[in-house]
Amino acid sequence: MTCPFCNKTMIEGFIQARAEVYFTEKPHKMFFAAKGNDVILTKHNNTAPTCTAYLCPVCRKVVIEYGD
Repeated sequence: MTCPFCNKTMIEGFIQARAEVYFTEKPHKMFFAAKGNDVILTKHNNTAPTCTAYLCPVCRKVVIEYGD
């Protein structure tokens, strides 16, 4: 993948976590699980939450593809 910020080649890999990773517009006081309009970014949240990611070592950005 080409970095959308600097147009250099990105390194393909994965984001992993102990619990689901999600995007929210407002942080929750207690972050146990996604709720409302939050978007769950990882797959396999009961075993090993993972999502495909691309890292740009030049501009230090990460682009992710979130789960189904």
